[in-house]
Amino acid sequence: MTAESHRVRREILLASPDHDEAAAEAAFQESLEIARSQSAKSWELRTATRLAPLLHSQGKSTEDRALLEPALNQLPSGRELADQVDAAALLTELA
Repeated sequence: MTAESHRVRREILLASPDHDEAAAEAAFQESLEIARSQSAKSWELRTATRLAPLLHSQGKSTEDRALLEPALNQLPSGRELADQVDAAALLTELA
């Protein structure tokens, strides 16, 4: 499976009536691993942007920023892609 398919699977898991956060977090972690192994920085950022709020809601406020900030900083600045804008706004919100 690709990084994006794992990310989408996580979104579905969280939207389901069972709301299995553990399975959703596992799917996100797998998505991150795949994105990193493929050097797919934009997919890594997209996944980190979706995982950080889940970590924050679990009281993992140190982990959320530690995940999101490096993922955002590894992309070149000056090209404000939608995912970069979303990630920057989320970093401000999590501060």
